[in-house]
Amino acid sequence: MRLALSVMPSLIIGLAACASPAGSAAAGTGTAADAAAVADSGKAAATTDTIAGTGGDALVTDSVTGTRDGAAPSDTAGDAVGGADAMAADAVADASTTDTGPSEPVAIEQLQEAFADAYCTAMASCGGAFSFSFSSTAGCKAFLSGSGYDSSFDDLIAAVKAGDDLIAAVKAGKIKYSPEAAGKCVAAIASTCALLTSKKQPAVCKAVFVGTLADQAACDINEVCVSGWCERPDSDDSSCPGTCRLPKPAGGACQLDDGCAGNLVCIEGKCAANGGGKPDDPCIDTSCGAGLYCSVSSDIKSVCVAQSGEGGKCSADALSCKAGLYCQPSGNFPQCTKQIAIGQPCKFQGNFGSGSSGEVAPACVGGVCVAKQGGAADEGVCVTPAKLGQPCVAAGQCIGLDTMCADLKDAKGTCSLLPTKGAACTVPNPMIGQFFGCILPYICDETAKKCVDPPSAGQPCSTTCAPGVNCNEGLCYAKAKIGESCGFADCVKGASCVNDKCVAVICTGE
Repeated sequence: MRLALSVMPSLIIGLAACASPAGSAAAGTGTAADAAAVADSGKAAATTDTIAGTGGDALVTDSVTGTRDGAAPSDTAGDAVGGADAMAADAVADASTTDTGPSEPVAIEQLQEAFADAYCTAMASCGGAFSFSFSSTAGCKAFLSGSGYDSSFDDLIAAVKAGDDLIAAVKAGKIKYSPEAAGKCVAAIASTCALLTSKKQPAVCKAVFVGTLADQAACDINEVCVSGWCERPDSDDSSCPGTCRLPKPAGGACQLDDGCAGNLVCIEGKCAANGGGKPDDPCIDTSCGAGLYCSVSSDIKSVCVAQSGEGGKCSADALSCKAGLYCQPSGNFPQCTKQIAIGQPCKFQGNFGSGSSGEVAPACVGGVCVAKQGGAADEGVCVTPAKLGQPCVAAGQCIGLDTMCADLKDAKGTCSLLPTKGAACTVPNPMIGQFFGCILPYICDETAKKCVDPPSAGQPCSTTCAPGVNCNEGLCYAKAKIGESCGFADCVKGASCVNDKCVAVICTGE
């Protein structure tokens, strides 16, 4: 597995969907070290060899990072985060500057695997604190290893493979690599949940790679530049060469967060502080001040708006209501309503709408809304998210996409890791909170009810295909080459789909 360190923030945000709803007590909030035994318990049962990852639009719709009461004050350096994320931001700052203790140097050839282990150890320990979590390092690494579920994750998988470019650049002398700094970076990532919510690369990791190419030099990845920023042309295609440039100060034009200096982030094309945003200010999901959240307005621009109190109008955004409230669907006029206590009835919506796979649901106080056994389709109950080995009452209560409520009968089961190849399985049902039937890349055969290899190019599919192959209209399609039809298939890197044909990307200037 190869994972480029420079893409860590975007990868983490894409997978973890950042923090849990503020005002709710997230499950599994201890340190990564505290859950090492739990994470390790899954290694024997779940294989990681040639495991491909998966993902889909439905799995990342609950991004709930943002603001709540008690936001951090405006920070011109760009390192303050509004609302409830202020505490997480403080923890990130502490972890970025505090010595994490003795650490072993990491050779460049082992860095990407070491980083994946550290990241997945943290993810497994922080289960329930994010809307996209895992209960084992094996399940997490399976997701990072490839994609066959949805083409929208291809960019993330390309980022995983970008680690090969780093190694080549180090060996070519374009990058100076510090094994000692790498060891400290890996140790920091594995030791805290806080770094998983960082928008930018943690300070402790910035000394790992030092570029040698001066400003205005041609580049292909950020790390080769002394400035740390390789600016791409307007085409936004990763196959197009870039130019080493200095990151922009506050107010400077930008396309990506990495193009902004320090901890500034790119908001509506300009570098700005990540926190303290005022009403009607352009925003991202973490930049609004106290009592505000980032909302998409009618002109499709994201601006900071006030959170609603009890009885006020709200939107699907989990932060549109003040702390202690959630947005309850009610015809054409959703209203902010008090959160529901554990053990009390809730409206079960299925999928991530109710907090499946152990995610803390907006409706429940630190809990998950699961389907009530024997009840109506929308009848649910708020329960506490459960870890591996703990009892469960319904699918969706167990923390992590790599888990299931096994041997479930009469609302009694046990949270277990998904089965692997050849084992008996249950066909997944996302609407009750069970997204996968087998540990990746295997799928649950609907007829044999056993975990089998995913279909390859040209074979029928329902949702998942083999790594590098996408499921479209019930058939697995390999990536189309230049000149080939892209009506159902995605184009290979360096090509784009124009009039149903893959054509070479034309790299444009600024």
